[in-house]
Formats: sequence, C-alpha cells, structure tokens
Amino acid sequence: MEKYRRQETVTIQVEHRLRASNALTDADTADAEIWGPHKQLVVDTQDMTKTATGTYQYYYTSVAGVEPGVYWCDCVLVTGTHYARPRIYFEIVKEVT
Repeated sequence: MEKYRRQETVTIQVEHRLRASNALTDADTADAEIWGPHKQLVVDTQDMTKTATGTYQYYYTSVAGVEPGVYWCDCVLVTGTHYARPRIYFEIVKEVT
C-alpha cells in the first residue's frame, strides 16, 4: 500500500479491460469516490481523466488537517452493460514533528 503525507497528491490509476479478451477498452463513464478511515465519503463521484485507451487517473490532494489512516478510492467504470469497480487503497501518514 502506498503511503502519502498530508497535502501530498495521490495519483490513482486504473485500467478498464474486456473480460473476454483482456484488451484495454474505453469506458463510457469513469468516476472516482474517495472514502476515509472511518468509512466516511471524502470525495463524492468525480470524473476520472482518460490518459490512454482504457486507462484513467484521478488526483487527490488532502488538506493539512486530514486524519491519518487508510483511505480508498472506489473507481466506477461503465461500458454498456459491463461494470467494474476496482478499489485502490492508500495510507495518509501523520508526520513526525
């Protein structure tokens, strides 16, 4: 699991592949939701950026006072009737002063 400091930008990247061929394919929609360590919604449904065929990124930068802990991004990718929801975990650590 990747670790980040407060206010450091987290880059979340996912690939959208067809089940039958495993080929990368573009999604009709690609959204990201960020959840916090107490299962609270931190970022509600934001568009992910397409970076290549079937590849999407979302950038999350926490605020200075964000609570340290394990966060996750639910990435919602939809193509026609194909629905994928990969989950990416990352940790925001407390700095030692």
